[in-house]
Amino acid sequence: MRVATDPAVAGANVYLKAFDPDDPSAKNNEVDADLDGGDNRDDTHGDTGELSTAQTVTDASGEAAVQFRLAHQPGDNHRVAASLKQSALDTLTDNNVPPSATDPGTEDQVDLFIGHISPLLTVWRTLTVERDTMAAPEYGATWVYGTVAAVIPNSPVAGQSEIDLGQNLADEFSDLNLYEEGEIVFAACPGASNTFDVFLSTSETWPWHDWVSIVGVPGACANGSAYTLKDDDDTGVLPQYPDGGQLLLDAYGQAYILPVYAGAAYQDVLGFDLHVGDWDGEYGWGPWDDGQDLTSSPAFWSCLVVGCWESGQNDDGDPDYCFYLFPPYVEREGAEVPTTGKTDDDSGASMIFLQGIADQVACTHGTDEAHTVTHEIGHTCGSHPQHIPDSIMETGAPRTQSDFAPESIRIFREQDQW
Repeated sequence: MRVATDPAVAGANVYLKAFDPDDPSAKNNEVDADLDGGDNRDDTHGDTGELSTAQTVTDASGEAAVQFRLAHQPGDNHRVAASLKQSALDTLTDNNVPPSATDPGTEDQVDLFIGHISPLLTVWRTLTVERDTMAAPEYGATWVYGTVAAVIPNSPVAGQSEIDLGQNLADEFSDLNLYEEGEIVFAACPGASNTFDVFLSTSETWPWHDWVSIVGVPGACANGSAYTLKDDDDTGVLPQYPDGGQLLLDAYGQAYILPVYAGAAYQDVLGFDLHVGDWDGEYGWGPWDDGQDLTSSPAFWSCLVVGCWESGQNDDGDPDYCFYLFPPYVEREGAEVPTTGKTDDDSGASMIFLQGIADQVACTHGTDEAHTVTHEIGHTCGSHPQHIPDSIMETGAPRTQSDFAPESIRIFREQDQW
């Protein structure tokens, strides 16, 4: 920092003192601890920062320069006073430092302090967000194939049919009602009449085959036909780098943290994995976090979020939470609410399940990508594993919540390393 006398006086002794003033915008005790009148968390360079010297001498131009090292914690506040009288500084503390230069106060207050005091300077920390993504699923990776064993037309009611898939599907393809609002394509039927909407599917009924119920009655060509069975998932959601949008900036700005996305050199495209379940996440199985490049440290805060397909097969949102094939279009009892994000306890990296988010977007109580990303990045902070109601960190990151609770802001501000 640089100070100067007016008019210019060479060889004048200048005395300096740093302060930790109270943050005028933080009134909640959870956020603003009011420690000794201030609220700075970091004492690496002193709560009041660290001046290279408390006394200096002006040069021929009446100027003097000193170095001031800031505290590291986001939201730490500093002001520095300079005076030609040491006695003027001796009477000043964090509690009675005069108003800032932008609001100099009364004439009496200014007269009590002969010198200059800087405006409020607040520390911000940058959080570098590394974003990776799974590749798009290869053609057919989310589909199943087989040969129809039986067709029961006009069942369970006229205009509907039941299809015996002729096989017991692998576990991750055989969840009850997985194929609701999907479709089945009969290869042996003419192109104009080979595709039917699925409104119900069963798992492992006699003779230990999976079945689907469809809208419509296919021709005789369907019986014994090869088929392709597709669910309602949108294969176009990948590849996609998770994006917190303006919400990410606004929310972390409450804690004086600026999230920035790492550049394209750190954006990896990883192999597709259909389901990233608890075992995959907790033990690092699968490719979802293989591209991590950046390592967080006290000097460099960073985190990793990865765009993934779906969580485990038991929380992938199938059967659908919202059912749109038949009215009324309402949330259905017993349907799965998809997991939209998860943070691995060991690596601290986050999975953003983009297909799970797509399943929730149209639902009454759903979340969205921005809220999920902002929420999961909060979990990547090592001291914030828990959920907090009525905030972004509420379970499910609901769209109705766009602020962090004071407890979260305090945790973020007190981090030595993200």
